[in-house]
Amino acid sequence: MPSRAVSLDRDGTSNTRSLVGWLARLNLKLAILVTCAFLLILAAARVVWKVPNPLLVLAGVILLVCSALVWNLNRNSKKPAYVPITQLALSWVAVMALVLGSVFNFDRAGWIWLTLTGYDLVWAEDLPSQINLSTVQFAERHQFFALDPQDSTQLVLRKGQYAINETIVVPQDAALTIEPGTVLRFAVGRSLISYSPIVARGTENEPIVFTAQNEWLKWGVVGVVRSSQSIFQHVQFKNGRRASVNNLDFTGTLSLIETAVQITDSQFQDLFGKDGVYARQTQVFIRDNIFRNTYNDCLDLDGGGGEISHNQFIDCGDNGIDLSENQHVQVFDNTILDARGGRKGIAADNNLDEIKALNTFGYSPTQTLAPLLTKITVVEEVAATVETDPVPHSGDAADDPAIWIHPTNPTQSTIIGTDKKGGLGVYDLSGKQLQYLPDGNMNNVDLRTSFPLGGKSVALVTAGNRSNDSIAIYQVNPPTRQLENVAARTITTLATYGSCMYHSPSSGKYYYFVNSQAGEVEQWELYDNGSGKVDALKVRSFSVGSQTEGCVADDQAGYFYIGEEAIGIWKYAAEPNAGTARTLVDTTGIGGHLKADVEGLTLTYGDNGTGYLIASSQGDSTFAIYRREGNNPFVKTFKIVAGNGIDAVSGTDGIDVTTVNLGAAFPYGVFVAQDGANDNGNQNFKLVPWRLIMPTQANPTYLPIVAK
Repeated sequence: MPSRAVSLDRDGTSNTRSLVGWLARLNLKLAILVTCAFLLILAAARVVWKVPNPLLVLAGVILLVCSALVWNLNRNSKKPAYVPITQLALSWVAVMALVLGSVFNFDRAGWIWLTLTGYDLVWAEDLPSQINLSTVQFAERHQFFALDPQDSTQLVLRKGQYAINETIVVPQDAALTIEPGTVLRFAVGRSLISYSPIVARGTENEPIVFTAQNEWLKWGVVGVVRSSQSIFQHVQFKNGRRASVNNLDFTGTLSLIETAVQITDSQFQDLFGKDGVYARQTQVFIRDNIFRNTYNDCLDLDGGGGEISHNQFIDCGDNGIDLSENQHVQVFDNTILDARGGRKGIAADNNLDEIKALNTFGYSPTQTLAPLLTKITVVEEVAATVETDPVPHSGDAADDPAIWIHPTNPTQSTIIGTDKKGGLGVYDLSGKQLQYLPDGNMNNVDLRTSFPLGGKSVALVTAGNRSNDSIAIYQVNPPTRQLENVAARTITTLATYGSCMYHSPSSGKYYYFVNSQAGEVEQWELYDNGSGKVDALKVRSFSVGSQTEGCVADDQAGYFYIGEEAIGIWKYAAEPNAGTARTLVDTTGIGGHLKADVEGLTLTYGDNGTGYLIASSQGDSTFAIYRREGNNPFVKTFKIVAGNGIDAVSGTDGIDVTTVNLGAAFPYGVFVAQDGANDNGNQNFKLVPWRLIMPTQANPTYLPIVAK
């Protein structure tokens, strides 16, 4: 057999192996050139189309992996160069589509998608049919929600832990109450959207928690849309994101759209939406909260108004507070801390320097939570010396007292007390009932002296009659010490809850304030109708926000104080043309001296505009005292304990006080408080000598003004 000739290179290697090596080197060069070309395309996309860096990095990594695989498979191939280039392009596109499609379908909240691509997208959900469900239909669909047995429009989420695996839409024309201690754990991208108000009122020991089922997979939002006022107190939001539901973009983990809200004593932490809290065209009261570690703004207000005060903003991704295009919100006493030394802090299109001057900015270590302001309040103890006969009705019946001073013999003064299940009682200073008028469900009572009626000067008594939402009007007959009806007609007001009176120092006119459980207030002018009867004309109305009751007016300084039960004490001007400007005297939140509910309010008058404002702090059965003058600085807290054979006072609604010398039993005046849990039968009223409460202010002189 003839031998086969094999040509050799100089180094002795065969020409065939040399050809393979040359092709491999050629493919490697081509791979490098093509890969670099694709990377240049990515760089151009960044420059020309502003493609986000995360997407470019992802695309680059996938390109390098695909390039290594494709060129490894083709390293010994003699195929034309366009073949591996085409394979690389197709595999690159396919893997990118597979990765991004899988992420988008799996992560409905869009957080992983945002991390990988830099584009902020979420799944859009369209659930319009659920907006108009009845509460019964809603409860049947979501069976862990219950109907309030007393009101079928009220939905209740009982205390417990719940896994929310679908987006829930609370229908309009309802209300949702979430009980303290409730924990809601949302699946990825799921939300709670309500077209009705939400009342989520936790406690310090049992907060309400909104969080994710898995902290790595973010949930959506809690959204409130076009409803009456919602309340979030002692609530925690964690690991939330954003959502798009029914063509509305909820950019904050708590999003509020065209509504009103009170947010107090709550925490917003590790939130990854555009905002931590977002409010659009919403009236807000945001106080004593902590915002920490948000992706962008901690708090973003777009229109609306209200108050943002005494909050802490720590390590916000962008602004602590964004007030762009918002001129109607008060922002003060907030602390904005940032581990990076502080970024913008507050953004505002108007009055930015003035706003910044009212707030504090600084640096905070990344793992250190700024300490909260805590106050230790010493609670003084006093004991009642007299208690009244119990009211006729059992249960929560007694509510509010008013003290009438006898014009010639103060020892014959009386206590007028309401029975909100039946009428009005009149008691002497020993507590004995002198009269009972079964005229309706009277809630609050107040009086003013020197009212001109039928050519005489009388002590006028008003009470809010919840039986028919009217003003009950009486005069005191001094010889008998009993009440006589002098109402000209049935004067119907808003849905009556609390009430009080005011005698204007400027006009001399007399007024009746009445408020509702919804926080609405009306002011009525009282006048003699010319026939010896009292009629009334509504002259003013405004809204406080949420549930109110206790109120009192200062007849010398011209102020009107009202307790917003979950929030604190507000101070308004009392004249009918005064408007709605107000100041917060004290709060139930962090740093305050009250514990919800804020109930009865009363005043004492001293010389030169001095005196005291007193409030019933029902949540801890104490009473807070403030100075009447200036900005009402806090003085002290006291409680009424058992003593003198009389039980302690708890859960007080209404209160009243006078510093008039009432004789041997009360030479420096008396403080009267409703007792929510009388040991000796139905509820009643307890009387405490004023000198036991404020011994340095004892002043046994007759003061003509008695206001509550």
